[in-house]
Amino acid sequence: MSGGRLRVRSFGVVVELAWDDGVHPDAAANLAATLPPGATPTDDEPGRRVTVRADGPVDADGRFVLDGPDGRARHAHWDGLLHAVERDLASYVALHSPDAVFFHAGAVGTPRGAILLPGRSFAGKTTLVSALLRAGCSYLSDEYAVVDAGGLIHPYPRRLSIRGEGGRWNVPASELGARVQDAPLLCALVASVTYDPDADGVLTPLDPGRAALALVDNAVAALTRPREVLLASGALARGAVCLAGRRSDADAAARQLLDALA
Repeated sequence: MSGGRLRVRSFGVVVELAWDDGVHPDAAANLAATLPPGATPTDDEPGRRVTVRADGPVDADGRFVLDGPDGRARHAHWDGLLHAVERDLASYVALHSPDAVFFHAGAVGTPRGAILLPGRSFAGKTTLVSALLRAGCSYLSDEYAVVDAGGLIHPYPRRLSIRGEGGRWNVPASELGARVQDAPLLCALVASVTYDPDADGVLTPLDPGRAALALVDNAVAALTRPREVLLASGALARGAVCLAGRRSDADAAARQLLDALA
């Protein structure tokens, strides 16, 4: 197969992204942007390999095919394919990293340390992360909090995945006027917050043990590396401000979180 490939290491995991000659060279640059943040080139054998293939005329359903260990998936639209590639590789790294524990969580930086927002997709993480960035926080991630053995939270500055009525946009934090955090931080606050348009927006103190359980519930490798997950969850919640509740307005919730650290 002609075309190209990128083989990289991210948080101790090697993955490979390849594409055939049906993919236009200009489009290959978009594929490179789907690699996990902080990835570095390597020649080591990959643990996971996915391949993008062009399939049929531009206006046909199934214009692109993503081949991987889990089978073949067709995508009629390029943006949908890019999202699938990014999700596939990131999920594999998050599950198999020997160097860190990954949590489904938004994460931003403050002078006091990191704010963690554990939650799965559609919990409103990105909206609240965006509000915190507007309030002056630095950006770590809107999808994964990456925690090393010492309890430090490392930047995972993927593009923010912002949903709207017209679809999904991947936006670099810099386009929102935010600074990307360039060094790991200790955890200062854990907030288990979910979106509810009818909520009163009041966030209340949460017992650190329950905060740790919320983190465990959102750990990618909770079933495969339970000991490391439990230790990391306890270390994050211990000594941190812990809050929980339902929020409606993201900017109001962001102010509450920052006030809790003041």
